[in-house]
Amino acid sequence: MPIHAARAQTAGEGQADTDVVEPEIVVTGFRQSLARAAEIKRQAIGVVDAITAEDIGKFPDANLAESLQRISGVSIDRSNNEGNQVTVRGFGPSFNLVTLNGRQMPNSSSLQAEGVSRSFNFRELGSEGVAAVEVYKTGQADIYSGGLGATINVRTPRPFDQPGFRAAVSAKAVYDTSVEKDSKVTPELSGLVSGTFLDNRIGVLLVGSYSERNSHKDRIGTSGGWRRNRTGGRAVQIDTSAIDTSVNPTKSWWAPFTIDQDLWDTQRQRFNAQATLQAEPVDGLTLTADYTMSRFKETTQMNRMSYWFDAPDRGVADKNGTLVDITTFNDTLNYWAWDFYHKGENDSLGVNLKWEVSDSLTFELDAHDSTSKSNPDGQTSESIVDLFNTGSFVTLNGKFTDGLPAASFDASRLPGGGSLQQGKHRIRSVSEARILDGQQHQAAARLGRVEG
Repeated sequence: MPIHAARAQTAGEGQADTDVVEPEIVVTGFRQSLARAAEIKRQAIGVVDAITAEDIGKFPDANLAESLQRISGVSIDRSNNEGNQVTVRGFGPSFNLVTLNGRQMPNSSSLQAEGVSRSFNFRELGSEGVAAVEVYKTGQADIYSGGLGATINVRTPRPFDQPGFRAAVSAKAVYDTSVEKDSKVTPELSGLVSGTFLDNRIGVLLVGSYSERNSHKDRIGTSGGWRRNRTGGRAVQIDTSAIDTSVNPTKSWWAPFTIDQDLWDTQRQRFNAQATLQAEPVDGLTLTADYTMSRFKETTQMNRMSYWFDAPDRGVADKNGTLVDITTFNDTLNYWAWDFYHKGENDSLGVNLKWEVSDSLTFELDAHDSTSKSNPDGQTSESIVDLFNTGSFVTLNGKFTDGLPAASFDASRLPGGGSLQQGKHRIRSVSEARILDGQQHQAAARLGRVEG
């Protein structure tokens, strides 16, 4: 009997414990963002990956492309030390469709090298005003089609996403040691305010961001690919004794069209702003009006010195047939200067009506007017100056035997060639372009820098 009584008492105590209300646990920050991303994947019909902001105005990276490379199957390319465009499952930027809040956005560029395609430059959109980025790797009926690789949807924050009053302010600085011409330190500023009123029936959100970025790049490489057995109709002296005939039975040889030494200085400014108004007059009916704008300006000064080896006079080939010691007699000496200017203005005004009739039936109507303008101020996009000596008096030489390419020229026969000028020779811009003379100018790539 005592045993049965003890059991009854224990059962009664357990019943009383079940009536205790457990405290609510609210997960925020990084763990919450992972939970939201997992929920998006769980609720999706197809294959979807997503990255969400840790908190309002707090995305994992300052650049959207750099955040996207965290997703499996996504890689990026960079422009001026920033993530620019994305490749998904091997399909390049032009094969991926980018939408903003489910709306297809136009794209424009006045630069010849970039062209105009549907590939989206993520560097034109700051991450401060982004709530999530969704990568749809399979097609769905409710999203735009046309991306062979993927459809990437950039979703901006809405005031109803997190009811109540919220505000965020951020100030950062970027220190870039590669910069030579401009300031190494550039600012990044952003601010966001969101609030809901009238029992969360009306919400307003405003966000703005401004950033600057300076960068410098040194490059040594070739333009125009490689030429096979090109002599220009002249008798040439090519040493092919080292060629391995088991891999190159015809003893063909290849020479670079040019060897270029470039110096790039780039200045970038970006301004983004968003305004969103939401209203829920009755339960289940949500009205949203939003405006998104971006202003992007980038200027680049590029200086190039070119050595022409398209028709060499003398050379030594390695076992594969590549000329590793190459000389061209009586050629021209070229100095190039480019000025690139790109100014983009993107605007999108949209209205959305969503009616949740029941848990299984929803009606949605969305309309938007989006425009993209490139260089609306009419300023020239690309300017180029090519300076070269009149007549063929220069001997060019290139060596590729030490792993790092090196090039030199002998300009002693040029007028004024006796006044040798040592040091780094460059054309700072089109307006400052000038011919630099010298008896002999050595230039080589050393530790990622162009030295002369």
